[in-house]
Amino acid sequence: KQLLLVEPTLQAASVTQQILSQEGILVTYRSSLPENEEHYDYVLLNLAANQTYDEQSVAAWIEQAKRMAPSVIMGTPSTELALADQIMTEHQIQCLTKPLSRRKLLQSLINEHVEAPQAIAAPVETEESERLPLTVLAV
Repeated sequence: KQLLLVEPTLQAASVTQQILSQEGILVTYRSSLPENEEHYDYVLLNLAANQTYDEQSVAAWIEQAKRMAPSVIMGTPSTELALADQIMTEHQIQCLTKPLSRRKLLQSLINEHVEAPQAIAAPVETEESERLPLTVLAV
């Protein structure tokens, strides 16, 4: 699988890239979203902890990321919980609180990649047969 890692902080990007590479994921690192819209399996879009963000620019980044990959996951600083809730509600993408733990990151990638369940077959019709008496013994 190919993942575009967008992380403004080089140190955080290095740790995340190492975690993902150990799992066999091909990681392409950028400090900001690239202008050219290459295609990936996932985009992990992280926001820096030392900056504030307005809703319009974040929404634009998410839309650009959605054009690049079917699965977009956003890493938000722990100080931006309200923004994370709004993003999950309005844009239907997963948000993870930074710092990203290995387990949560891998679970999110798996959850984003789960295929839609197959259509369920129509239930089998059974004939209504004569009911037999039922005796219950309660103790």
